Amino acid sequence: MKHLPKTIACRWKAFIFWLALAPGLLAKDRPNIVLIMGDDMGYSDIGCYGGEIHTPHLDALASRGTRFSEAFCPNAMCSPCRASVLTGLMPSQHGVHTWLDDSVPTGWPAEWNALDEFTTLPELLASNDYDTALIGKYHLGMADRPQNGFRYWATTQIGHVQSFYNNRMITN
Repeated sequence: MKHLPKTIACRWKAFIFWLALAPGLLAKDRPNIVLIMGDDMGYSDIGCYGGEIHTPHLDALASRGTRFSEAFCPNAMCSPCRASVLTGLMPSQHGVHTWLDDSVPTGWPAEWNALDEFTTLPELLASNDYDTALIGKYHLGMADRPQNGFRYWATTQIGHVQSFYNNRMITN
């Protein structure tokens, strides 16, 4: 199992830049990239990190890929962390410091997106002919359409759901 040092894990833009310059990887040999983020999850919650929760499929995926073993969470709230992963920036740089209350989007500007002014990882990947998808919670602005370089979009209307039942799902 490969592990990325902290300097690479925290600086995905350098990796994507290198990836874009590697002609062999842009052909048939380029890697698939699957990024899984979970809310309220500790470092050792899943099996591949030594956790007690039985996660055989995630463990198998981790055994064949790259696992971040020295990354850190820049904020205890979901929206700033998601913004940091997507932009490669700290909350003090991208400006998202807490969760966004998307239960009242009528107070937001039309088509508002917290990351609109930044280049995101999915945008960089899409510009290098990757298929990109967000499946799950967006929680960084209006969720009514694909944004930030995601070509496929399946998300909930709001990010902080109170129940896993009867939620409105938005797909493309």
